[in-house]
This record gives sequence, C-alpha cells and structure tokens, in this order.
Amino acid sequence: ARYAEGPMSSRYDFQIEQGATFSPVLRYTQPHLVVKTITGITKSAQAVVTAASHGLTVDWPVYITGVVGMTQINSDPDDLKRPARAYQAYYVSANTMRLNLDSTRFNAYTSGGELVYHPPFDLTSYTARMQIRETLESTTTLEELTTANGGITLGGTAGTITLLLTATETAALDFETAVYDLELISGAGVVTRLMHGKVVLVDEVTR
Repeated sequence: ARYAEGPMSSRYDFQIEQGATFSPVLRYTQPHLVVKTITGITKSAQAVVTAASHGLTVDWPVYITGVVGMTQINSDPDDLKRPARAYQAYYVSANTMRLNLDSTRFNAYTSGGELVYHPPFDLTSYTARMQIRETLESTTTLEELTTANGGITLGGTAGTITLLLTATETAALDFETAVYDLELISGAGVVTRLMHGKVVLVDEVTR
C-alpha cells in the first residue's frame, strides 16, 4: 500500500504487469497525529495490540511509543516523520489491531504505551481521476481511470483510494514507460493533485 499525505503532490512510480489485474490500494492520510492508549500487546508471530476505541476501520500504518516491558516494539521518535518506518497494522476489531511483526522474542508487555497514527482523510464528497500518457507532452491518453468509469473507488471516511485496470485492459497496453498523475476533486470543485510519477509496463510471457 501507498500512503499519501496532503495537500502536496507526492512522487510514486507504479509497475503494471501486462495481462494481470492492476488494483493497488492507496491510503490518504491527514497531517496531524492521533494517539490512543495501549493496554496490551501479545507475544506472537503477529503481535496483537489492544487499544480501546482506536478509531480505525481498515488496515493502516501505525507507530508504537512508550511501551514498558516490550520496549523492542517502540518506534524511534524520528520514525514518526517517516511513513516507511510505520508498522503495517491490520484491522481486527474496534479495540485491536494486528501488526505484521513477530514479537515472540521480545520482552513481555508490562504496561503503558500509545498507538499513534495519521488519521484517514475523509473522501466522502470527492471524485477522482487519473490519466496515463506516454510522455507529459503526449496528446494521446493510454488509459483513463475515474470514479465515474469504475477505474477508481474511493473509500469515504476510510481514506482509501483503489485503482483498477482489469487483466484484459493491461494485456492491451503497449508501452515501456509512461507518466501519470492522480487528482481528487472536492464537492465544491477544488482540484488537488495527489500523486504523480512514472508507470513501467512489464511484458507478459504467459498469454
């Protein structure tokens, strides 16, 4: 998953496998941090964190701070400024999140700690559009994904943006590299350029 933080456009390059379904899920976050009190963390192949009413409804990047006992799980202060250093947390319930982290060799959880994350951006009133062109100057659109044509699905309060090109659509693509950008349009018509970058097409062998 890719995490974008508004309002500035972020650079990210996509790779499309020709003949395979292209369906990445993007997560659009707000700049401020939410802090929830932790009351337990399991020693398990995938650590389960208990934080009552943590506020998330989908899988989301999180940080862990201030834990006593299982100190190995704590994020460094500088990590909170680096999305790539976040733990990938999977939604279990309104009170628990499961981390993609083996904590079996960590010390036992004793007390304390906080679950910290950038909350989802509410996309309820938004639409989105994305075009792929061979070059920035090209007048030919190779692919166009929008919320109207089903190429983009917005997750409302969950802050997710799901892109979709079917296997049939990617099989018909014929380029080496291209460029794209992704824009959000508010209900009031304000356009935000959310992401931009290159698209690399990997040729299909099995067809």
